[in-house]
Amino acid sequence: MFGGATAMKISTLLLGCMFGLSSRVGFLTASTLDQQYAPTQRGGLPIDLTQTVVQTFEVGLSGVLDRIDMEIARSIVPAPEGLTFEVRSTLPDGSPASSVLAGIFILAESVSTSFQFISVDLKPFGLKVREGDVLAMVLRTDDGLREGGYDPFVWHGDAPGDYSRGTVYIDRGTGFGLLSGYDLGFRTYIDTTAIPEPSSLALLFSGAVLMHGMGYGRKFIISQRKLLPRSSIPPPPV
Repeated sequence: MFGGATAMKISTLLLGCMFGLSSRVGFLTASTLDQQYAPTQRGGLPIDLTQTVVQTFEVGLSGVLDRIDMEIARSIVPAPEGLTFEVRSTLPDGSPASSVLAGIFILAESVSTSFQFISVDLKPFGLKVREGDVLAMVLRTDDGLREGGYDPFVWHGDAPGDYSRGTVYIDRGTGFGLLSGYDLGFRTYIDTTAIPEPSSLALLFSGAVLMHGMGYGRKFIISQRKLLPRSSIPPPPV
């Protein structure tokens, strides 16, 4: 289609345009810490086949929800399969809704056997949030109790906790119920940069498509990172 020199000039021009646009649309910008709770007690809520655990939070900054960190741990042996993480909207009463805004599977090998923060990258979902929105972070698993009666996963928390902009819910198969007095370890990050104009995105997309056709296509893989610490609040009342 193009000669070697011409193709090189075009690809160089497209790269320049795309990198120029990336600086405008915030591709490399750092996100801002919004909400967080750091437990001080030794303990946590079990996550297993019979119990799904939820922490809600009120958004404090408008922008795009960039990532969420949660302080969790897993049993040592035998290692469980993994966790399903979801971001959900909430109902008027503050409880988790059924609509899932983002979801990802976290392999057990990504989770430490002591309480550590694990980071979930939410950039690919482009979740726009506004100050005052109330969202729910949900952790569930298909893993049952491990040998010796150990919980497959535990979410570090305090009872009582003092996070005033959200609360904890659990589902034991009959729907989400409020677990007052508990708060779990988490951090949320918001990208507050301006959302790019449609014209800029169109140019960026067309350039990417053309470069892919010229052999510059690449696959991007979302990976989970271990970041942060474990412990055991007495189990909640039945």
